[in-house]
Amino acid sequence: MNVWKQMVSITLILLLSITIIPNVGLAEALPLLQLQVSEEDLTVDDPFTLIVNLVDFENLSSFEVKLTYDPELLQPLVTEPTLGDIFDHLDSSDYVIAMDKVDDGTIHFASSIFQGAEAFTGSGTLISIPFKVVKSGTTSFDITNSIFVEMDKPGKAVEHATENIEITAKGKPSNPSNPSNPSTPSNPGNTSPSEEEPSNPCGDGIEDYKDYDAIASLEWAIDAIKHLTLLGIFQGDDDCNFRPLDNMTREEFATVLMRTLNLEKATAQELAYMDKNKITWSKDAVQTVTAGKLMKGKLIDKEIYFAPKDIITRAEIATILVRALHMDTMDETDSRQTPFTDITNHWAEKEIAIAYAEELIKGYNDTTFAPDEPARRAEVAVLLSRFLNHTAEAK
Repeated sequence: MNVWKQMVSITLILLLSITIIPNVGLAEALPLLQLQVSEEDLTVDDPFTLIVNLVDFENLSSFEVKLTYDPELLQPLVTEPTLGDIFDHLDSSDYVIAMDKVDDGTIHFASSIFQGAEAFTGSGTLISIPFKVVKSGTTSFDITNSIFVEMDKPGKAVEHATENIEITAKGKPSNPSNPSNPSTPSNPGNTSPSEEEPSNPCGDGIEDYKDYDAIASLEWAIDAIKHLTLLGIFQGDDDCNFRPLDNMTREEFATVLMRTLNLEKATAQELAYMDKNKITWSKDAVQTVTAGKLMKGKLIDKEIYFAPKDIITRAEIATILVRALHMDTMDETDSRQTPFTDITNHWAEKEIAIAYAEELIKGYNDTTFAPDEPARRAEVAVLLSRFLNHTAEAK
């Protein structure tokens, strides 16, 4: 651990020893440390993402949170949290990560923004961690300690409220073939089939979404969401929610990709995927992007599946956008470079490098792309908006 990390860790530990987390019920007007999960209707083997949000904070420079979860029911899919959008305005040299550990029922994250860099003000995501349900039951993520310090008030912790979250996971259906008890894919994402249907239950503007406040808090994504909503590419669910921090499934991405590229339906081509019977509301889109060789299936036990409800990853999207630009056939010796240290020898390394060179993608920070992390709806809106701008400039 370098000197900066030692200094930050010591400072945060000293603060931790004197800080008491306020009771939520007594601090309704206080800034809030809030836990959310990307999925609510969970079954054994389902993946989901824990999202740690900060709401209505001002001028923060130091963060530390400690959470607990039940490792008998929940399995983390990573050993380190993914940084949230509150770090998007910073260079990697502007802050230090003093602690980022996910292990054995505990999550511990600590970071500090250096003097001279821009402190965080507003609402946004601090970190996120993907999990998988391994056992049915009711459990919770609990905040055991949290410290936040303002840039101009070193040594004084910010009083704040906290909001834990409880989740319930069901066992797998005993009869998957029964229509009244439909089967659950091995890795489902957002399972709302009406989410991307052609008719938009909301208006044409983002102000018509019921969760507009959640969109407005994401300054880095609001313009892209507005852009794609006006074009009819993105639509809300039946309750008129956009759900910007929800992960996007493969069938949802197939649908918005078809709209983005204004593709003509290719319904004449019959799907050859082993799970084609599970592709229902998105069938036209899946057929179209498959016929256009934009999206491909997954090889599972020597069979090809589309996996419509699997969550799509950042690497998959980068690859698909490169295919859409017809740049995926470039020579394997193409020497395009990226600053990302986490894509070396990754299956999508070449495509990520091309997408980066074309300014379609950016990293979570200067050196991290997180290729296998889930793509959230707000992120997808930004990526597709960049893609549209890129193609417009190329004409």
